[in-house]
Amino acid sequence: MGLMSARRHAQLFFESRAGSRKPSILANSIPKSGTHLVKAVLQGAGYRYAGHYGDTEHRRLRMVPDGGPFFATAHTTLPVTGPGRRLLIYRDPAEVAVSMAAYIRTRRDHPRHIALGTMALGQAVEAIFAGIEDLEPLAQRYQAMWAWALASQALAINFAEVRQDPAKLLERIGTGGYDPASVARNIGRWNPTKRTKKDPAEKDLVAALRASSSQPIRETFDVYQEIQSSA
Repeated sequence: MGLMSARRHAQLFFESRAGSRKPSILANSIPKSGTHLVKAVLQGAGYRYAGHYGDTEHRRLRMVPDGGPFFATAHTTLPVTGPGRRLLIYRDPAEVAVSMAAYIRTRRDHPRHIALGTMALGQAVEAIFAGIEDLEPLAQRYQAMWAWALASQALAINFAEVRQDPAKLLERIGTGGYDPASVARNIGRWNPTKRTKKDPAEKDLVAALRASSSQPIRETFDVYQEIQSSA
């Protein structure tokens, strides 16, 4: 088992008991869209974590009706079996691409580190928007996730709103309040995919991407704005 595979299995088994807990809420997203914060807020509201699911672990995932005590996170565009509430957590593409590029460049165990690890941060971000090897263009990933949300009747929630006010997430899903201290504790907990350091250049790069006229970047923002207008 490679290091990346081991990390993914660690994330699933650390709290989920190999998928034995059935969630009533599924928070699905493109990687680096705010999963860690959403998880912390739901835990702060009293929900218990039932694990993270990608396409590989998708077959383990079975949902139950609203009202259950468990929630799960996912990065998948595959249909999910069972009732329950589905959420699409979406984020500004510039922030996603910069976070993704920075993460991959610093994780030698990531399968795309070989392709992006020797690039400067800006070059790696451009590659993520345009697509490389087995990594499809970011616009296609947004389109696929949006199609999943429409087919699944998922509630689209903007990460920026949750970051500004965590209570917004709970208002959108119609549940009660949360414990801010619990959210802070859960944000600080170990997570195998959490970034702990940021490049000082990231903020300026995000601003430049938002103003860019590059076709792959604009196509991605078009999908993002479509999701925003429909949420």
